[in-house]
Amino acid sequence: MRAHPVTGREALYGLGGSAYGIEGMSDEEGGELVLELRRYAIQDQFRSSCKLMPGDVLIWDNCSVMHRATPISYSDAPGERRLNYRISLKGVPTFL
Repeated sequence: MRAHPVTGREALYGLGGSAYGIEGMSDEEGGELVLELRRYAIQDQFRSSCKLMPGDVLIWDNCSVMHRATPISYSDAPGERRLNYRISLKGVPTFL
């Protein structure tokens, strides 16, 4: 469990692919529980997807979502180049 640094709301953390067990459980039992939790978290009712187009902006709260990028093919050909800007904020807001 992990608490959101602003809201304090607790959530599961680490289900996106790096977790392989649970401390205090056997490897088999912990691995099965991680898989069960992962299967639950990625149900369609909890999922959202988008296809970004030129000029689009996508913003999310890393402390509140599991996210991943869909692989794309790289091209440096004119008209097929991809340009992305990433902005990350450090720390937590001092207001509520």
